[in-house]
Amino acid sequence: MLSVRTLAELVLSFDSMSNKKLQKICYYVYSWYLTLYGRQIAPLEFEAWVHGPVSRELYNYYKQYGWSDIPQHYGTVMADAEMAAFVRRVWKHYGHFSADELEKMTHTELPWKKAREGYKAYEPSGVLLKDSDIRAYFSTQVL
Repeated sequence: MLSVRTLAELVLSFDSMSNKKLQKICYYVYSWYLTLYGRQIAPLEFEAWVHGPVSRELYNYYKQYGWSDIPQHYGTVMADAEMAAFVRRVWKHYGHFSADELEKMTHTELPWKKAREGYKAYEPSGVLLKDSDIRAYFSTQVL
């Protein structure tokens, strides 16, 4: 299993990006890995925030960048080749989307929608997305 920071560094090794985009890419990496391999790629929990799934730990680590892009990571990332290849596969599928496009995508998906039930569109929420909902939804999708 990767650490949360290592997963973020892997994603950031492809490009600089906003915290919002990093959140969504890490969410998709987490979701696909959980669905395809039956275990977590990193010890993440995603909350159903207004702008889509957010890992509070990941958010807090990079919040210093505000609305600016987090710089691309050029250093060594302590991950094996299999994990790096998996993250690259997800990046190739989702990396070309903007943060706003990724947000809109998550808003149409079952895990976020279920966690947001009973909340108004702009009402804050710390409700966790359930791994069972993530697996149920992504098992019907194609990567």
